[in-house]
Amino acid sequence: MSLQPLFKNRLFMKVFASYSISMFGIYFDRVAIFLLFAYVWQERPIMLAFIAVAIALPQVIISPFAGVFIEHRNKVKVMLAADILTALFTFSLLFITNTWLFLTVLMLRSTIATVHFPAEQAIIKHIVPEALVLRAVSLNGISAQAARIIGPVIGATLAAIYSPLLCLFINGVSLLFSSLILLSAAKEKTDFSHPPIREKQPFWEDLQEGLRIILQTNTLLICFGYSFLGFFALQMVDVQFPVLFRLIAPEHPELMGWIMSFVGIGSIFIYGMMSKQRKMLYPAKLLMTSFACLAIVFISASFLTSGFPLSVPLLMSIILGIGVGLQMFVAQSVIQKETTGDTIARVSSLYHAIINVSILVAPLIGALLVELFSIYIVLKGSGILLLLIGSALLLTHKRENQERVEVTRHPSI
Repeated sequence: MSLQPLFKNRLFMKVFASYSISMFGIYFDRVAIFLLFAYVWQERPIMLAFIAVAIALPQVIISPFAGVFIEHRNKVKVMLAADILTALFTFSLLFITNTWLFLTVLMLRSTIATVHFPAEQAIIKHIVPEALVLRAVSLNGISAQAARIIGPVIGATLAAIYSPLLCLFINGVSLLFSSLILLSAAKEKTDFSHPPIREKQPFWEDLQEGLRIILQTNTLLICFGYSFLGFFALQMVDVQFPVLFRLIAPEHPELMGWIMSFVGIGSIFIYGMMSKQRKMLYPAKLLMTSFACLAIVFISASFLTSGFPLSVPLLMSIILGIGVGLQMFVAQSVIQKETTGDTIARVSSLYHAIINVSILVAPLIGALLVELFSIYIVLKGSGILLLLIGSALLLTHKRENQERVEVTRHPSI
């Protein structure tokens, strides 16, 4: 089955175009903020970790409520309002020179952005036929990773030649373009509010039902649990890579942009492979492969020293991208497969909150460990932790298979 039916879906293509443009701006933004803190302001590792905290804390606290909030509203209009407000906060960052005020505005901006992931997942579920859902997820993933390739390279180059603030400005402009596309989509006659099959429930009952769905659906529970552990190990060192390359390649600040781009190449490769699948492959095996890729990269990076060939971290970045891409694809696909139209917003927002707990806590732990020991020891430790998580998932997967075999052999009477 080709992607042609998706391209003929006007509503999907408008939402997809908006998503693609905003993703391009996000990667401009991300490389700018880290370069600003690491190279311009010369901040300590703990301050780099606080960037992740400022972004993740609202996602942890607000995301579960955001999913319930948008479920009974027009999701395109919610995304439109969020894009406009996010653009305003982004432009305000251009005039801030105080580190803590900068982090505060980042936190406010992240609060507004909590609606995007559940709204987008719900829209895909609503307007894309089930047979094309995996392809829609893959297409979104390819777009995001293409932005990861182009955005950091151009962003890091512009930041090095001019200023990281230019990249923030470009992100603000891209959000305004995204808003214009969403405005066009919002005028379509399709109803993007809640499905008519379920009456509106009290807020807390909606939230509890979302939690109950995750706990009672084995695939969701295992996927979310191990994804959390995997992202935790990843985030312990992810934001500390500028510290590593500041030590061993201080004359190449643009290298961080190249690394982010090559991570995108790896993720595009895996999303391209997955887009050819008609049905979901074994999620547990894909997650185990992801953990192995991440572990290989982190342990290898711990042996890098000054004077290394630039091709080495770029190759490692591709492998890292494969690992990250697999985790993201598995989570999005399982959410689409294991939910209904009236539960997907809540489940996806709860997943977003769970993952952001790791993004909130792990960078702080990683930064403290880097300051206590060294970036090299933390890289090795994270790699070993990922191998242990993968081994635990393997045992869980084997036990699940054995239980299925037992049920088949001895069905209940």
